[in-house]
Amino acid sequence: MRTNTEEIISGVYLIGGSNITSADDAAIYLIDFAGDLVLIDAGAGHSFSQIVRNIEMLGLNPASLSHLILTHCHIDHIGSAPFFKKQYGTKILIHELDAKAVENGDSRKTAANWYGTTFPPTAIDRKLKGEREILNFGQEELHCLHTPGHTPGSISLYLDRG
Repeated sequence: MRTNTEEIISGVYLIGGSNITSADDAAIYLIDFAGDLVLIDAGAGHSFSQIVRNIEMLGLNPASLSHLILTHCHIDHIGSAPFFKKQYGTKILIHELDAKAVENGDSRKTAANWYGTTFPPTAIDRKLKGEREILNFGQEELHCLHTPGHTPGSISLYLDRG
């Protein structure tokens, strides 16, 4: 298993995933908005400590994680969300069509049962609505695009930074 993170473009890092943190984790990204950190997805839940270490290895402070944006409600993307919320007060965002599965800890809709685990009911701080929302972090915009298919509330993210 690869243990190193990768800077994709300036301030955008791949910090977790099946070859970095845990075989059960989907890709986990970190965006540094001038010290305001935003996490994109949170893995399956077994690798919270490794995700935190990976952030620290970049010379960044996990306590600066202001937001966690979940691209959809499956466990390999949301598993560590409750830990980030509890440990750092990180605000959790997800599209409104996937929010109930997370809020209710629905083992079927989160696919936790496929992984032989459970997911605790977890409060959502902001439900993304409609086809597109723009989140502002400092002087930058992060576009959240509703791209249903995998789940009703799947989203894709676009950051114009190059």
